[in-house]
Amino acid sequence: MKRILIPVDFSPYSEVAMRAGIMLSKETGARLLLVHVLRISPDWMKLSVDKQQKFPEIEASLVEAQIKMERFANHRQFRNIQVETFVEGGVVYDEIVRLADLYKVELIIMGAYGNDDSKKTFIGSTAQRLLRRANCPVLSVKKDFKKTKIKRILVVSDLTESSRPALDFVKKLSRDLKARIEVVYINTPATFNNSQNVTKGFDRLNHIFEDEDVTYYLHNDYDLSEGISNFLEQNKPDLVVMAAHHRRGKAYYVVGITEAVIYRSDIPVLSVGI
Repeated sequence: MKRILIPVDFSPYSEVAMRAGIMLSKETGARLLLVHVLRISPDWMKLSVDKQQKFPEIEASLVEAQIKMERFANHRQFRNIQVETFVEGGVVYDEIVRLADLYKVELIIMGAYGNDDSKKTFIGSTAQRLLRRANCPVLSVKKDFKKTKIKRILVVSDLTESSRPALDFVKKLSRDLKARIEVVYINTPATFNNSQNVTKGFDRLNHIFEDEDVTYYLHNDYDLSEGISNFLEQNKPDLVVMAAHHRRGKAYYVVGITEAVIYRSDIPVLSVGI
């Protein structure tokens, strides 16, 4: 992994995202791109200097943000880590996706809130849009994240070849982190598979993971998102990976399921769009 992008809004949620980014950077050697986006017109950067000077409050906000970002980057927690800072203006999720594409970012890390935050009803509009629009995997972490190492990665699988991009990413990530891979299939009445078909599905995944030592689980439940959350509560992996089929209109692991799991669970959730 070469580049990780972290949106920064100076809140506790972006601070926890930075903690996760630092941990992954130390394990993988990735460069961290810290991005702060001011909610101003996307055309601001196109204005001439003379026109920009007519809006001193915006200029002051930009300068203040740049100073804060430089302080962030110079903090001792980033010692021996390659860090770049960006201050942009525009629509937050648009700018994050644009920079991620421009710099060929391999992972976006964002802080997410959930059901432990009484004033929040879901994971946040920017987070939701990033899950849908980002062209690279998105890792969502809660504010209580304190991991110093990822040892167990759990993949929630639908047992199909369509999730191959997610499985390939997990295989590479597990090698970088020296982490163990586990796979679970959530069997519900709506997507019921008998034991024979589930075993065949696990065999197909084994060919993808090749020489990796993978543990497979079958979990039966009434509802997909609740089934995932219930299994996470029992199994307690360090990271859960979900393939989000939002680009092809698939009905199984759509982004809404990923959002629900992020909201309910304190375990970091890695969403890989396919």
